[in-house]
Amino acid sequence: MSAPAPPELDFLIGDSPTEAEPLDNNAEPWRVLIVDDDESVHSISRVVLADIRFQGRGVQLLSAYSARQAATVLRQTPDVAVVLLDVVMEDDAAGLRLVRVIRDDMRNNRLRIILRTGQPGQAPEREVIVNYDINDYKSKTELTAQKLFTATIAALRSYADIVALERSRRGLERIIQGTPDLFRRHTLTSFADALLRQVQDVGGQPGEGVVVIAADTQDDADPPLLVVAASGSFAGAQGLPYHETLPALVTARIAAALDRSTSDGALPSACEPLGHELVRAVRTPDNRVAVVYFRAAERFDTDQLSLVDIHCALVGAGLDNFHLHARLLRHQAQLESEVAARTRELAETNADLLRQKSQIDEELRVARTLQQSILPTAFPTHHAYEGAAFMRAARMIGGDFYDVFPIDEHRLGVVVADVSGKGVPAALFMVLARTILQDLALHDRDPGACLAEANRQLLTRNPLSLFVTIIYGILDARTGQFTFCSGGHIMPAILRGTGAVELVKGRPSPLIGLLPEAQYLDVTIALTPGDSVLLISDGVTECFNPADEAFGEARLVALLQAAGPLAPQPLLDVLVSELDVFCHRLPASDDVTALVVRFNGAA
Repeated sequence: MSAPAPPELDFLIGDSPTEAEPLDNNAEPWRVLIVDDDESVHSISRVVLADIRFQGRGVQLLSAYSARQAATVLRQTPDVAVVLLDVVMEDDAAGLRLVRVIRDDMRNNRLRIILRTGQPGQAPEREVIVNYDINDYKSKTELTAQKLFTATIAALRSYADIVALERSRRGLERIIQGTPDLFRRHTLTSFADALLRQVQDVGGQPGEGVVVIAADTQDDADPPLLVVAASGSFAGAQGLPYHETLPALVTARIAAALDRSTSDGALPSACEPLGHELVRAVRTPDNRVAVVYFRAAERFDTDQLSLVDIHCALVGAGLDNFHLHARLLRHQAQLESEVAARTRELAETNADLLRQKSQIDEELRVARTLQQSILPTAFPTHHAYEGAAFMRAARMIGGDFYDVFPIDEHRLGVVVADVSGKGVPAALFMVLARTILQDLALHDRDPGACLAEANRQLLTRNPLSLFVTIIYGILDARTGQFTFCSGGHIMPAILRGTGAVELVKGRPSPLIGLLPEAQYLDVTIALTPGDSVLLISDGVTECFNPADEAFGEARLVALLQAAGPLAPQPLLDVLVSELDVFCHRLPASDDVTALVVRFNGAA
């Protein structure tokens, strides 16, 4: 239970503002840092600011209880928008020193600082406003919930404007620096390549795209429209007619831009792009209309699109387009008829594609449900052991699986496996491998013998040359012995009841399903009451964060040591939570599977 608010904070209770602006769940929240050594200030500020919505984004509230801690948070989180800063913390001027650190040492002039003090005499307002680069000054006794809300929204708006201005300034600098280089190009191909790179640079979004320009012909016939520059998945289309090589949706965007090309290359409303696409027309040095199609991973905002428009306008400014204009006049009637027919055709094709996509998505959802139903829903109940397991597919359906089954009243079989590839083929091969292994395990074979026979059977039923890594182990509830065999899989971790973590060393046996006559060796580990075994797939250690760093074995060991001797399900909850925090909920690159079994000791 949180401590009650002190009397000097009663003014914040009872008049919390409401905010009706809708929330865009895909948008990053604004980050607001509360710096105060009084926990009640943090609690009440969170109550007042928790539901703020501004420009479709919510607010993530961070806390620091000293100036030193706040400086650490700001260095680790450079995109904090607003700081609600107390003056008196470690000493009477701790907050003011933090202002100097932010502005002078960190050189962070975007951050908005709202100074809050419960002792105005320690930091007189006139003196602070003149001598320190802060954006607002409030006494805690005057800062009601409504005023705190208003001050925060105003600070967020100011921060957003500053960020937008900085981004626009950088974009304009790139335009100024890049345009001369563009006009120094001597060939159409180099011009198109440079134009495509500069559109990506000015737009501020990594991605892929094409530049389409009419071929140079000597007669008056309509020249073919060629892909002169291409990047990413479109690279194979370079040098070929765009309508023969590009996907239908991309072709529709380019055709519409060519049909209604204006000075700014705006796309007609009949074919509006998605937020992560842009289509712009420019004038080439050879009097042709060039169309730039670019597709990014994230949505373009209005400022980015405006910068691209400015760049395209500058590129086209001053270029002689008389020849192109004359050719367009000669063929206008024919083009209008053809484009109208093509537009109708593409509309019908797009509708059909949408129907097919909807059907495929529904079938994949059903397949995911069926796949999940194959996995055990509960761990077998036994006085000598307990356990838990978790599997999350990287796609709609995955190739990882786990299994757990009692072999007899004293022995428990556990399996974790990872099929090569992703999606439907991996899922089908997973079902085959699981069925074969479970059938062999119930015939009372040792783990190595089971994997050897499973390898032999899979070799005869593997037309796609898939393979699977499997770790299969047997826990003897009478002795605590855990005997396992790893067929190319990550070796297990032993979590001792004392809190020690041991990674089993040694080289795994070969993969399953690739090599005939492979040898599979058993390994036996002695468990004492309270010891646990953790089996994982490589999706755990190969979970990547936005900096492209893998979670790795060292972080896993540190996490297990910090968690201590937890029960299986709480241990898995901690592991999954840490993975989500590490990757910032980015799309997973691989399926994630983990299984824990703990030996409680024979009765």
